[in-house]
Formats: sequence, C-alpha cells, structure tokens
Amino acid sequence: MAISCLLSTDVLSWCIGPTDGPMRKYLPDKLLKTTKTTLSILLVLLLFTHCSQSQDMKLLTMNELLNAEVYSSMEEALNSSEPVYSLSLARQGLKEVPKEILQLKNLQYLGLGDSDFGEFPEIVLELEYLQELNIPAAGIKSIPENIQKLKHLKGISLHNNDLSELPEGLFMLTSLTSLSLGENNLETIPAAIGNLKNLDNLDLSHNRLKELPEEIGQLENLRLLYVRGLSNPRQKTIKQLDVLPESLTQLKKLRVLDASATNITRLPKNLEAWELERIDISETSLTEDEVKRLKNAQPNAKIIAYDIE
Repeated sequence: MAISCLLSTDVLSWCIGPTDGPMRKYLPDKLLKTTKTTLSILLVLLLFTHCSQSQDMKLLTMNELLNAEVYSSMEEALNSSEPVYSLSLARQGLKEVPKEILQLKNLQYLGLGDSDFGEFPEIVLELEYLQELNIPAAGIKSIPENIQKLKHLKGISLHNNDLSELPEGLFMLTSLTSLSLGENNLETIPAAIGNLKNLDNLDLSHNRLKELPEEIGQLENLRLLYVRGLSNPRQKTIKQLDVLPESLTQLKKLRVLDASATNITRLPKNLEAWELERIDISETSLTEDEVKRLKNAQPNAKIIAYDIE
C-alpha cells in the first residue's frame, strides 16, 4: 500500500509539476497551482479511503470465524453496522445466490446448503476472502475449473450433490484442511489430490469409487479419512472400493479410518506404520485372518468389525 501511495504522488507531481509535466503547458500558473492543490487533496482522500478499507480487512483464525456472529438473511447482513464474516442462507430454497452478497467484502464463511441451484453458483467465486464454503444438497453437477480463485479456502463441503468428476482447479486449493465430497457419483479421484498437503479431514464416502490413487499417501497431515460405502436397509446397498492403496500406510498422522461397506478383501501390508485410534471395517470382505493381523498391528485402536468376527 505504501508503494501504491508513493507511485500515485509521483505521477501527480510529474503531470502538473513546474517543469515538464504534460499539464504544465496548458494551464496558467495561478490555475495550475489551484488545480494541483485540489487534485492533491482528492488523491489523499482517495488513498486514505482505500488504505482504511484494506486495513479493515483481515483473515480470521478458524477459532475467530467459529465464534463470529452468523447472519441468516441478506437483509440482516446488509444492514449490519459491523463487518459480516459469517453468513448462512441454508434451507431457504434458494435458486440463485443474491448478487447483493458481493457487498459483503469481509465474508469468510458461507453456508448455502439445501438449496435448488442445480449448478455451482459462480458468483461465490468473487468472494475472495472466503475461508469456509458449505453447499451440500443443492443439486450441483459440476465444480467450475476456476474454483482456485478462492485462494484462502480452508474448508469446502459439497456432499450430497450430483458430482461425477472433479476439476484440476480444486486441487490447486493448497490451503484446504477439510474436503467433504461424500454422497456424490464420483468413480475416480484424480492423482492431483496429492497436492493437498494440508488436508486434515477427507470424506469420500457414499460414492462409486473402485480405487483410490496412490498419491493419497502424500497427504502428510491427514488425520480423518472416510471412504465407506452406502449400506442402508431402506436403500440399495452400494459398496465402493475393491482395494485400499499400499501408500495409505504412509499417512503417519492418520487416526480415524472408515472403510466400512466396501469390497476390500485385504489391508495394506505395513499396518504397523499407523497409530490409529479408530478403524471401521464392518461389512467388508476381509477375512478373519486380516482382522487378526490388524489387531496385532494396532493393539490400541478401536476396531469395528462386528460382522467379521
């Protein structure tokens, strides 16, 4: 900002300066002096306003964002005399996001679940300071490639939509710590998921996956991984995943793994590398010998395998 201010005053000095500025030859000295004074005042006011707005903007910590007031209507948010950091328009049957949302320059959390969008609301991509975006159950069929515009995004939930593929732009959001894509129609996960080194929580449950890419082993901060299939007495059982990648045991920080209702018949080889707290392998095709091997390798973990034992 200081550089911008210096550049602006330098330009002004050159334009109406006393020697060779382009405006010097067109204006009498008296008018030139008045014009220079007026423009200087206007420039200072403009820069002061711009600097003040920039100073007002700050990215909240996750704790601050969780504790920030959550507004539940556009009218309420627009009329607030305080900066609006958190807005939830969930369960309001929206068909589109109101364009007035762009007036909320400080917005960092946005909830739009249970809406009737059908497509990803691209106006959201203009909210440059957004850190948390939740749009579950909104009929979304695809994610725009330029979602990487949301460079501050730390959490995104798009579960219970109609996604069948994922764009490369999603995996350029390297600040992501939480990614929820459960209850969609995904059949593959791109190898680029290995770019998301800061992921702590990954939910790929209730999809149609056959396998996970080996690159998932690059998620060095991952603690929670959910890949369970769908098993519900009232619905058709849809089991996913035929195998877990060997690279999964590279996840040294992994504490919870839910691989229930999958078709897996074996576990990765190096089970001793994990320090699991909980693993769910119920409703799988694992043998009793595989379960015993898991118990020996992870004696402190809570192992849920009620239909195997």
